[in-house]
Amino acid sequence: MLSTPANLKLLQPDRQAVTQTAMLNEARANQDMWPYGHPGCVDPESLNWIDEPAFDLNKIPSFATGGYDHLFEHIKERAIESWGSEADSFINDMNAAIRNGTIDPILLVEGKDHSFYNWDGAHRIGMAHLLGVSTMPAWVGYQC
Repeated sequence: MLSTPANLKLLQPDRQAVTQTAMLNEARANQDMWPYGHPGCVDPESLNWIDEPAFDLNKIPSFATGGYDHLFEHIKERAIESWGSEADSFINDMNAAIRNGTIDPILLVEGKDHSFYNWDGAHRIGMAHLLGVSTMPAWVGYQC
């Protein structure tokens, strides 16, 4: 979702307008995140999708240990490539959006082992950890 700075979208105040269909459509577009046989490889149609305005990131394996932190350098490199001298401004805007909860929701699924797996938003998760933020908007697919 954040492959280029131009794709950074801040959420509108009417977050409650998100529908099961919208979350499921996003999940379908990202369902190949994990290989067949991995506990995070689940059928999005089999999950109950919930819009969580403040999902506890500590529920994601390796979040607390900094498993996503290395992705910050990747964000910085791509921002510099895309925006040049405006890269710092982009990163500051993204930091602010993460801190105040207006960043696009990450996409998580409850895997077959009942752990949570990221389908979209690894860079945002990494930045949240580096910023000391432990909650983030998320669209979560729960096992039924």
